[in-house]
Amino acid sequence: MVVTRPKTESPFAIRISENSTMFLPYSTALQLGKIPWVTLAVVVLCTLIYWKQDQNEKRISYSVHNYCRSNQELLRSDFLKENDESAILTCQKWLPLIHSRPNPEAFYNQLLDSPDPLEGVSRARFVDNLKRLYQHFLQSGPPWSLDGALMYDPLGWNPFRVLTSSLAHADWQHLIGNMIFFIAFAPALELLVGGKLRYIAILFATAVTADCAYSVTVLLGAEPLPALGFSGVVTGMIGLSAFLMPKARIKTLFWVGFPVGHSYIPAWILAVWFIGLDTWRVISSADVGNVLVIAHVAGGFTGYLIGVYFLKEQRAINQEDLDEELWRQQWRRRDRFGGFSSYRKRPETYQNEERLHQAKRDYQSFIDRLFQAVRVRRNSEAVLILLEYFDLYARNPEAYEDIFQEMKDYGNYRAVHCAGRLVISLYLRQGKIAAAFRVLEECLQMSEHFALGSVEEAASLFRYAQTCAQHEVAKQILRNAQGKYGASHGAILRRMARQSSTTA
Repeated sequence: MVVTRPKTESPFAIRISENSTMFLPYSTALQLGKIPWVTLAVVVLCTLIYWKQDQNEKRISYSVHNYCRSNQELLRSDFLKENDESAILTCQKWLPLIHSRPNPEAFYNQLLDSPDPLEGVSRARFVDNLKRLYQHFLQSGPPWSLDGALMYDPLGWNPFRVLTSSLAHADWQHLIGNMIFFIAFAPALELLVGGKLRYIAILFATAVTADCAYSVTVLLGAEPLPALGFSGVVTGMIGLSAFLMPKARIKTLFWVGFPVGHSYIPAWILAVWFIGLDTWRVISSADVGNVLVIAHVAGGFTGYLIGVYFLKEQRAINQEDLDEELWRQQWRRRDRFGGFSSYRKRPETYQNEERLHQAKRDYQSFIDRLFQAVRVRRNSEAVLILLEYFDLYARNPEAYEDIFQEMKDYGNYRAVHCAGRLVISLYLRQGKIAAAFRVLEECLQMSEHFALGSVEEAASLFRYAQTCAQHEVAKQILRNAQGKYGASHGAILRRMARQSSTTA
């Protein structure tokens, strides 16, 4: 973000000139499988807005040029210039500045507090002459100033101007610098924060915080100059990257007065470098030209704190996929043949995949042995095999039901009845009585002498059958109850049946 003075500069251009070395990040090098549409839309929108700003500025410059050339006598009397060209240059310098201000009166007041802007002319007279000249200029019908409509005025907090000033820029260098930094960090963050609306909210929050921080410094005595630029949001993305993807390697151009190569630097190091450097500039009150470093610092810390307080769970969700991608990129950078021939997955990934493959092999071996025993009617062996994986599948009766359905195709054998009893028992343990009753009906269709695993299960399913008016199934449960469950337990079931009949 920059404040508007007669000459505006890009914050990143200043870093090039002030430092013998510089890091210019330009890509995260992460392939997360999706397109960051919001980030791309922001880049396109900022570019279109500045293109309109540039076109508008050219039309204003043309109007100022014609006006100053056409009113040389007025200029000489206002600015006491004996030389026409000198008066014209003074006119062409000050009129665009006033016209681009969202509040010209505030600009006049700032001039009154500044050193004498023109030799031989007092500040008060100079400002009065500028007011009269600008009013006369307005009568010539110049184009309205897009810059003035978009800038953020720190003296008048306006949420709409927070948005528009963030998307506007001072010049092409300012725009390109911000967009390079934004593209270096933001695309991956858009895919990691957990939703486009959340990402847009984060962008807006960092913009608001950056402008509010600037307004606070103005209240504390800083010069209240209008500001524009996306760098408060950009440093917000840098700060957020230090939380969400601290180990992500950012492709970075290494600059020593001129570009000498590139390297891959972790996001947290770049965050410490850029945000830390701006923090030092704020604390030391270093001269940074037109760069609004307080907005950079506020945006950077806001991005990191948003991650700390709102995105901890999202970071945990992303961690495995992000670690896998970071490992893949690391091996890709080591590939000297350009064909990714040396890529290796993370050891943890290999271990997980091996465990998954082993589980599949074990399950297939279990199924093959089970159905081999069922086919040759070795019922006792089939039952023992069926119980081998009981601890593993006890919480998933659906898996056992699938096995039961396949076993039915081999005929009405004792092993099939045992599988049905096992499925019914597991469903009842989980309270899924309707599913248990469905399997019971299938078992009774195979054999009317089918017995449940316990009298408690028989009683529970008998009551359910009575509730559902499945009287035929209820009768089959009671049939030969003493033979199935013993004399005492059979008597309990018979007594339950008589009580149900009396109640009905």
